[in-house]
Amino acid sequence: MEEPLDLFDALIEEDYITRTETGFLQDMLCIVGLPQLSKKLQTFHKSQSLSQGTLTEKTERLIEFLKHIYKGHFALLQPIPWYDDLKLKLTEVYTRLEVKQVERGNTKVGQDLKNLHDMFMADEEGQHAQRIRIEGPPAMGKSTLCRKIAYDWACGELKQYKLLFFLEMRHVTGSKVIDEIFSQLLPKDLSITKDELANIISRQEKSTLFLFDGLDEIAKDKIEDCEIADHIAKKLRVYCTIVITTRPRLRDRCLSICDLYLIVKGFTKKSTNEYIDKYFKDDKDASMALKQKIKLQREDITSDSITDLLRNPLHVSFLCILWEDYKLSKKENYFPKNHTELYSEVLECTLKRYCTKKGIELNNGEIPK
Repeated sequence: MEEPLDLFDALIEEDYITRTETGFLQDMLCIVGLPQLSKKLQTFHKSQSLSQGTLTEKTERLIEFLKHIYKGHFALLQPIPWYDDLKLKLTEVYTRLEVKQVERGNTKVGQDLKNLHDMFMADEEGQHAQRIRIEGPPAMGKSTLCRKIAYDWACGELKQYKLLFFLEMRHVTGSKVIDEIFSQLLPKDLSITKDELANIISRQEKSTLFLFDGLDEIAKDKIEDCEIADHIAKKLRVYCTIVITTRPRLRDRCLSICDLYLIVKGFTKKSTNEYIDKYFKDDKDASMALKQKIKLQREDITSDSITDLLRNPLHVSFLCILWEDYKLSKKENYFPKNHTELYSEVLECTLKRYCTKKGIELNNGEIPK
């Protein structure tokens, strides 16, 4: 042996020791009169083993907490962002959106994604998309889609991912993803440091899924200085899987690396009817009446915009709320024919409900100035 390291290499090569099992080397050190060094090596391995054990425990605690908040926060769906009184069970009203796959480098829209989880499936060569871009107009259901993914994971699906982090881009304030996880998701008493969380993610990188919801909502001057872009562009966390949702025509350079490009097309006729049935699950007469009204509107040649209107899940939620109001006010013969009429009706309905809630008297059904 010309160098001390040659000895270690030989012992490893002959399977006398490994980098974590050094009992044979400890015995050798004692034999050649270096018991203190042998004891030091033994103490070091004990501390390493304890550290790894602690990190494993913290990983399990982290997973348990993430599943707890996703089950709690995402179990209820609030279809109208400013209407706090209306919350529906996600499992009861979630209706599959029409999500189309677009070939990379091609503007042609391809086949419908039959199952939400199919985007995470491996191909024939065993490879799966690591950067998934989901694009769609406002209120088309992109955020609900992300919540459904997080909820499904918390309920034991998507078993290929041990960790899942759901981050809303509109709340991003700092530059580091770890900081955003602590700010948006984790409580202060979880007893995990930022270094430990980074270590946990590094150890589980291939089985970690990030959901970056609403990339277009990050300020232009922030995204260049933010780690979000580096994560997407594979400059950081190369092996993790990232789903990015955004409005159309966002042309950030980091998105060019995405290996799966999906477009949310919204509700089909079938899914519109499914949503209405689920919304009125305790009032089948109301469900049938609204669906019949929509059918008549579709057949009306003067109402071409109705199909476009009903593509948007938020608009379908509006119509369900309005239909409840129409029944009470005997206004079932009326139906909004375009976006302007729909939003005008929703505004009036919301204000009336607010007046009722606050005990404000209506003047012959009219909202007081």
